[in-house]
Amino acid sequence: MQSRLALVFGDQPPAARLNHGQVRRLLALGLSLRWASAALAAVAGLLTGPRPFGALVGLIITVAIYNGCLALAIRQADEAGARRLARVSTILDQFFAFAAVAIFAGQPQGAAPYIFVTLEAVAYEGAVGGILSMAAFAFLEIGFQVARQAFFHVGFAGNEVIVFTSVVGLAGAAFIAVTNILSSPQQEIGGASLSPAFQNDGEQPVHLTRREREIIQLMASGYSNGMIASHLRLSESTVKGYVEMLLNRLNVRNRTEAVAMASRMKIL
Repeated sequence: MQSRLALVFGDQPPAARLNHGQVRRLLALGLSLRWASAALAAVAGLLTGPRPFGALVGLIITVAIYNGCLALAIRQADEAGARRLARVSTILDQFFAFAAVAIFAGQPQGAAPYIFVTLEAVAYEGAVGGILSMAAFAFLEIGFQVARQAFFHVGFAGNEVIVFTSVVGLAGAAFIAVTNILSSPQQEIGGASLSPAFQNDGEQPVHLTRREREIIQLMASGYSNGMIASHLRLSESTVKGYVEMLLNRLNVRNRTEAVAMASRMKIL
């Protein structure tokens, strides 16, 4: 039962899910999606004429400025900086996406941008990020409906709350499940959990990135996390994430077993 729950909700910390290259590629993808979302919002606004139209124009301009500044910051960021930018952009994107929901109130296209930022939250932070994103949407949607009723005397659209929150929740749950299935370090065959190194009755080497190989080699040389961080000019939390990921991928319990397994699989 525990293994099935881990498959759905994940057992790897966010830092262990992504290496530096993956974080940068996701940041670049986020830049492209924001430009595309701004363009689509403009087209939708022209076609449907949302009110207030000025708020939509202001949102598009703000997103454009934000995206341009973020692009410059990404170019100058080191590994730790890129991870901080990922977390900051994930939080800010929640509010920008919900602003579109508010502007297009009552129209289904309004919830579309939030589905993308929920995917972003899952990609960076795993199940925790997805759950927080879904909870934030529910909170913001209810708060928006209450404020609209209080200040503009518009009826509370309970059906909109239920439908939009359900759509975002279903999308988030699907993203979490798919992401954790694809990133799971184990496969289950006939109820037996097998390490990737020993599937199909044969030993298959785990394919590590260049950074992961550097870290496992330094681990084999007796380096602590702090020493590895200093040697590779990374933050200690980043190194800790890599080490935890290596333990999961090699299906071992500690650093000593990881080094032994890596040696046996001829990774070192």
